[in-house]
Amino acid sequence: MHTIHKVDIGLGKKLEPLFAGHQQVDLGIKSILEGQSGKQIRVIVDDVASPGIALIRYGTFGVLGGDASHIVAGELIQAIDLPCAIQPSPAPWMNLFESRYGEKIKRIERFSFTHAHINAAHLTGIITQHPYGDALHDIDMATARSMEKEEWHKYHLGNYDSPDDFASNGFASGITFDGQLASVCSAALRCSSGIEMNIITIPAFRNKGLAAVVAASTIKKAMANNLIPHWDAANERSSRLAIRLGYRPAGSYLTCYIAG
Repeated sequence: MHTIHKVDIGLGKKLEPLFAGHQQVDLGIKSILEGQSGKQIRVIVDDVASPGIALIRYGTFGVLGGDASHIVAGELIQAIDLPCAIQPSPAPWMNLFESRYGEKIKRIERFSFTHAHINAAHLTGIITQHPYGDALHDIDMATARSMEKEEWHKYHLGNYDSPDDFASNGFASGITFDGQLASVCSAALRCSSGIEMNIITIPAFRNKGLAAVVAASTIKKAMANNLIPHWDAANERSSRLAIRLGYRPAGSYLTCYIAG
């Protein structure tokens, strides 16, 4: 097996057919095949010159593609680093995954949303009507570099090569109080069609509505660049925030999580 940390144009074109029929519940496949790279991103393939199977990893999430009957498909399953949440993959792959991990698998429901009805004026209202809306700011290079050392905000940078890469391409908005970065919304993933929304508010500043303000700002940036602000919720709290921002429910799906 070969591990690739950044997919170039040539390899991306070879890998595309392996994932062509997938239910793409987030932007993981497209972003990484278009070349997004970072500490948490890697692609494991059987053959770089002529890939027949592949595993795309981005943080905890993974997705399997190619011919699940391939002679080394079992080896690819064995190569999965744990913990891992396998996103919807073709049935032959899921069967192979389940035969390996069996009762260790925890199926977790996640919730999809559509951005089609989001109204920019509504987002502006969320920002301007919040008492801390005037503390909203873009994440510049200096702030991104400081985030890399922070307990909570360092996770925003996991899918980027560097703080500079994040500051340039992360579409990030934050709120700062007394020199402390309280809440940030950024693009966990980005590709030519959209960004994957990611929000972290540090515990001391939660339940103040800050997540809605930074999210509204980041969504507006994405829409201004003709990019889809993709929202995928792991829980009811995230779902409620999505609806407040103007998203509408679009179904759910299951991930198969293995703790280790």
